[in-house]
Amino acid sequence: MTESERKAELEHFSEIEAVIDENLEKLYQMRNKLKEQLLDVRREMWDGGRHLIRDFDDVIELAARDDEVSAAEERFEQNKSEIRRQNRQKLSPYFGRLDYEDDGLSRTVYIGIYGLRREDSHRMLVVDWRAPVAAMFYSFDLGPGWFEPLSGRRNVNITLKRQFKIEDGHFRMMYDSDSAMFDEILGDVLSKNTDHSLRVIIGSIQKEQNVAIRGDTGRSCLIYGLAGSGKTSVGLHRLAYILYHDREKIKSENILIISNNGIFSSYISTILPDLGEAPAKSIVFHDILSGAGKYDVEDHYEYVATVETGADSPRVKRLKVLYSPDFLDTCAEYFADFPYKIPTVTYKGDTVLSQEIFDKRWTRTRFSNFQAGYELIKQILRETIEDYFLRNKEVIMQDIENSVSGVLSDNEVALLYKRTRRQYVTDALAETARSNRLEPELQAVGLVERFLDSSAALELSHAFQKKKLRYEDALLYTYIRALMGEMPAHPEIRHILIDEAQDHDLMQLYIVRILYPKANYTILADIFQAVDPVTSIQDYALFDRAFGNELAKVRLEKCYRSSSEISALAFGLLRRNIPQLSQEYSYFERHAKKPQYVVSDDPLKAVGPILAQLEKYGSIAVITNDACRARQVGEYLGGYAQLMVSPDDELNERIVILPLRLAKGLEFDAVVLVNMVSDALGRADLRRKVYLGCTRALHELYLLEDQGLPGEFEDCRPYLDVVYS
Repeated sequence: MTESERKAELEHFSEIEAVIDENLEKLYQMRNKLKEQLLDVRREMWDGGRHLIRDFDDVIELAARDDEVSAAEERFEQNKSEIRRQNRQKLSPYFGRLDYEDDGLSRTVYIGIYGLRREDSHRMLVVDWRAPVAAMFYSFDLGPGWFEPLSGRRNVNITLKRQFKIEDGHFRMMYDSDSAMFDEILGDVLSKNTDHSLRVIIGSIQKEQNVAIRGDTGRSCLIYGLAGSGKTSVGLHRLAYILYHDREKIKSENILIISNNGIFSSYISTILPDLGEAPAKSIVFHDILSGAGKYDVEDHYEYVATVETGADSPRVKRLKVLYSPDFLDTCAEYFADFPYKIPTVTYKGDTVLSQEIFDKRWTRTRFSNFQAGYELIKQILRETIEDYFLRNKEVIMQDIENSVSGVLSDNEVALLYKRTRRQYVTDALAETARSNRLEPELQAVGLVERFLDSSAALELSHAFQKKKLRYEDALLYTYIRALMGEMPAHPEIRHILIDEAQDHDLMQLYIVRILYPKANYTILADIFQAVDPVTSIQDYALFDRAFGNELAKVRLEKCYRSSSEISALAFGLLRRNIPQLSQEYSYFERHAKKPQYVVSDDPLKAVGPILAQLEKYGSIAVITNDACRARQVGEYLGGYAQLMVSPDDELNERIVILPLRLAKGLEFDAVVLVNMVSDALGRADLRRKVYLGCTRALHELYLLEDQGLPGEFEDCRPYLDVVYS
């Protein structure tokens, strides 16, 4: 890069700064006007409006004034939002430049987190990173490339890719991305300390990540890869891209984020706003269960802990059946083609309604909605009985007249005839509901008896009577209610992101598909982080069972989060069971301190000295195998660190203590694993647990144990410094 090029870039930066300053000045002036307008319409509504509703005209006038206030409030909020956006843009107006030749014409675009246009000439100074032309910055090196605007694909020749480092409004650095500095600048980004929130990554999106972000917005997409490959960041940037690409069809209120961990909500809360979009609603799956009925439901984390420690228990054997694809699909088939039992209804020896009569009128039709099918059943029953009464009206009315002592008027006979007909219909519908056991509780008990045994069914029946359900019972109850149409669907939700999807069992995913029938999905998963084989998904093929064969799949092949030394240990932990690991995945070379395996007679006493060495970091996690061990560490450290044992807790302190399951999806500058190995020694999921704990760390990792490196981990010795304290 020549000196004249540097000078030109600095002049361009000054021009962009001046435009943003000019825009902000106008926006602040407009804010004052909009504020006055809002105060005026509110004042007019109060002073001149009706405070008592006397007639319909008053209702119309009040509604009109309310609309004026709402419109003024919306204009004021839009102005505030634009001021926030422009102030954010001023800190870092763009990060990339792309020069290309298109039909003999040379073009230059600057790419930033938001677009920026000069109002007087309408010249585009900065394009939004989600614009079609910006995709080339991530997808191609110098040479042939293409992008796809609304007018159709354009084949071009890329002549320059330049990246900028602009922080806090200061021009720090620029480099051409075909230079050797590319990995250096990416390493610099990755080596920064983190806080307790996920970061925007638009300036460092990699090619495979870009494919996932910009994938077909009309299809569901599974984004999978190892810990640290950027799945969560990519998934949230994909949501921002969908909101940009499908703006006419999807707003933030049409998007839902589902996780199994409430901590995740606070961790990702700033991403969409930082990308210029309103935040989307975020829930944990337990919220769906809590709204599913009238029962007290076992806590999700207690359930997981119980299942983990009882691998051969009757409960786990039962779970394997309930969560199996065969059971779930059979349930769906059963309710889609429900075998209705029709009661026999007679009138003085005549058959009014029977299974045979019903079958002649009923065309076996598969309904996507159970309630729609049931409504048709009731309509057929009603029409069959009413047809009989109409055909035999004179006889029935004569029977009514003969059955009553005394003389009845014609109107009285007609009234009794209608009552009799109505009662026949009511009784038939009630008997149909009773004989078909159309309460979800009864259906759940029946299905358990059919697929398991009578003792399991009796146990479930007693649980319903006591109104206290185990987690899997509540899940089955919810699934059946959803299949029977007793839970409201949410067609307004058009896209759902499921984080840590491997930790949602198959039944949960089936329930989500039923309750959100119009949604496409972005599914983020790493089956190697699926610790428990019963309550989690350990085969990517199962996502096809849940979401259909049209599910697109994108593998993120490179890990960026952790240092090379931590990543080497993580790969070493997985390689024993996954020989092809190195052929499918790799990690970014960013060197730091080697992980330490610290052996201490009293690991609790050793935690403090280790934490004292980590003062330079903004986020540190002490991670244990379970909540019990986390409480022990918390009691020992006192108020020195924040103890988190509930999924509803929020990350507030620089140092946190939490069990492994709550740490999923999170990252920290430094991590101390306390008795992670010894507490899980001998378990089948041992290596996956340690892998999961290790990959929470960006820069430094300590495994604090009360015994030396066990034989189970001897193959990992080359990746560790074993220290005795």
